[in-house]
Amino acid sequence: MAATAAAQRFPGLPLLAHLIANPEFEDPAGEFGQVYGVTPAGAVLVRPDGFVAWRSKDMIEDPQGRLEQVLDRLLMRS
Repeated sequence: MAATAAAQRFPGLPLLAHLIANPEFEDPAGEFGQVYGVTPAGAVLVRPDGFVAWRSKDMIEDPQGRLEQVLDRLLMRS
């Protein structure tokens, strides 16, 4: 998973990744994508306070690299 791999670049950053189709996070009403503005292949980065910091509507090329760039900016490292 791209999020798990990207988190390796940020020691001490508690980055948790969840797959919504996973039984632990089912979406029986199918509303997650509509609410967050993503397709089933998209991604959402949500801060601990619930603020959506970044989203990708659909699958992107090099998701790990893109997430690393986003985290760099959010953490003011670039």
